[in-house]
Amino acid sequence: MMKKLLIPLLFLPVLALAQNPAGKVNPFIGTANSGNTFPGAVLPWGMVSVSPHNANSPSGYLFGQNAISGFGHVHLSGTGCPDQGSVILMPTTGEIDPVSANFKSSYSNEKAEAGFYSVQLDKYGIKAELTATIRSGLSRFIFPKEKGKFNILVDAGTSLSWRKGGSVSVVSADEIEGYNLTGGFCGSKNQHKVFFVAKLSKKAKRMGTWLGQTVSVNPSAESADSSLGAWMSVDGKPGDTLLVKVGISYVSVKNARENLNKEQKGFQFQKVRKQALKEWNSVLSRIDIKGGTPDQQVQFYTGMYHMLIHPGVRSDVNGDYVKMNQNGIGNSKSPQYTVFSLWDTYRTVHPFLSLVFPQKQSEMVNSMLTMADEGGWLPKWELAANETQVMVGDPAAIVIADTWLRGITSFDVEKAWKWLEKGATDTTQKNPVRPGLKSYIRSSGFIPSNDTTEWVWGSVSTSLEYNLADWHLGKLAESLGKKKEADLFFQRSEGWRKMVDPESGFIRPTNADGSFIAPFYPDTLETAGGWPGSGGPGYVEGNAWNYSFFVPHNLTGLLETYGKKQVFKSLNTNFKKGHFTLGNEPGMALPYVYNYTSEPFRGIEISRDLMIDNFKNAPDGLPGNDDCGTLSGWFVFSSMGFYPDCPGSGNYQISSPLWSEVTIKLEKPYQKGKTIKIKIKNNSDINTTVGKRFVNGKQVNDYFLNHQTLVKGALIEYEMYDRIVVRTFD
Repeated sequence: MMKKLLIPLLFLPVLALAQNPAGKVNPFIGTANSGNTFPGAVLPWGMVSVSPHNANSPSGYLFGQNAISGFGHVHLSGTGCPDQGSVILMPTTGEIDPVSANFKSSYSNEKAEAGFYSVQLDKYGIKAELTATIRSGLSRFIFPKEKGKFNILVDAGTSLSWRKGGSVSVVSADEIEGYNLTGGFCGSKNQHKVFFVAKLSKKAKRMGTWLGQTVSVNPSAESADSSLGAWMSVDGKPGDTLLVKVGISYVSVKNARENLNKEQKGFQFQKVRKQALKEWNSVLSRIDIKGGTPDQQVQFYTGMYHMLIHPGVRSDVNGDYVKMNQNGIGNSKSPQYTVFSLWDTYRTVHPFLSLVFPQKQSEMVNSMLTMADEGGWLPKWELAANETQVMVGDPAAIVIADTWLRGITSFDVEKAWKWLEKGATDTTQKNPVRPGLKSYIRSSGFIPSNDTTEWVWGSVSTSLEYNLADWHLGKLAESLGKKKEADLFFQRSEGWRKMVDPESGFIRPTNADGSFIAPFYPDTLETAGGWPGSGGPGYVEGNAWNYSFFVPHNLTGLLETYGKKQVFKSLNTNFKKGHFTLGNEPGMALPYVYNYTSEPFRGIEISRDLMIDNFKNAPDGLPGNDDCGTLSGWFVFSSMGFYPDCPGSGNYQISSPLWSEVTIKLEKPYQKGKTIKIKIKNNSDINTTVGKRFVNGKQVNDYFLNHQTLVKGALIEYEMYDRIVVRTFD
């Protein structure tokens, strides 16, 4: 309990002194309450993240655990399943013991900021400090004030996945190289190698390797199913400092060494740390906020920080990268990226990048197209050049179409169309992008629940995701002058109508003959998905309450189908009875459905309540998995006063902003204007609902903002009102 109280107190003075946005980042947010973030050092879109391991969790870290067993060099942020965590360093004293249960240490005095982490390893009296560049990590270990054997263990055989194995070699008295084998994300068959070169600032007196639990002085070890690693011991003086820098590559040891040599000269810890902070300040300063509380400002910039970790660079400094499906080595002048958690990130992260970092978004789309060229299909949930097939739908269609429709056109759109159309129409082979596609096409836009031709996870959820993807393809085809294709995809995007039950007010699992499956339990959250919360029959990570409004591309049509009375009944019940779950993607935009009704103020008020009740400046400050920044993105957007409820529409729904002023710097040549400025008058804990709205000085009556209007440079003004007053305003 004491540790839980100490860390925020230690962190706050740093924030108070900081005069920069990076100083308002608290990497501990999301490290509890299943947020699955990590507190270690990482750069924007970096390959390397140096972070402590203290738990068997997706990120390797859970706030408040008792012991640290090492510091890994590649991690996933906010995911629901473990992977990565490779190349684990652990400093120890005394005799060499390769068993983590024996060498792990209790710890204290944790501190973290953007690009930096430090902790005291109590068992050994060692202070550990971590920082990073894009493709390398740098650790500084300050040993106890007594003589002894100071050791560095480099674990090359274990990671955060269930896979074990790798190779390690002692090259010299101050260098170790090798690779770790990891994979198995969410039960997938994916596996990949993480190559490394580790260099010490001092030459070791003794060195060797271990295999399993056997320690030796052999210079190398290799295994496909066992823990293994290398160790080095130096004779230390009281208070000695030992630095270890580690270069990482997914291609080869040679490239890991080149990455290290290019990005780090010598052992300059303070220089690397300051550069990391500078890079975070550079990206975070794209948005300036005024007002709110100090804690809310920390929540905002930490949310933005989490949005800029994934996708991260996977190509080396020389341009080399592993081709999709681990099929050889390619080379590209344009950065290649990895960790495309697209079912999550199409909702907030990629629209955010398109608005604030269009150059990066363009690079990521080009990286996705390269994956398709090499692997034959666009990615769905890609990790280290493997397709894991996690989650449902065709999210690449949404991301690519949305990017183009927002005016980011620096990619080969005809090539993109070729791959998008293949994923949406090819039934001649097993289609990894769209399982159940034959059934979907045969039924004109939905997958019957009693169709056993091909297993799909959640017939309703998968159908609705395909509907949304098809609408995006229709919009893209329309913009390219492909009228025939546009008509086809728009027609398919309306398949949701066949699953609507007007009597119950739900979108329900539906049979091929149009009948609904029975019995029907709309509250059900568990089924044969294999884990609690995987969804009720027909649904994925949600239930009928969450999915019955998931038609963002035609909410007007959906609400007309339900009828006004049923709409309000269902929406209100969602929030009053606790069916709405902010921490899961399918319902994230539900508050903004009210914007399409005659009572938009309800959703605006709910958005403010959700921000206040679900987010805080604390380790448990996220209401669930961050999912590679997606949940953080909900807060970042909503707190600025607008939210992308349907990416390809080009519109944002108005929310209840937390600030008095927001300035977003725009990026040429992708955007014409210089800034988007949002001014909020009379904002307070009482005045939480948007009343009058102005765009470039002109009062507007609707409740959305247009993307193209914003990126030309715009002044948005909100006047905030008490909840009771605003209900009589419109």
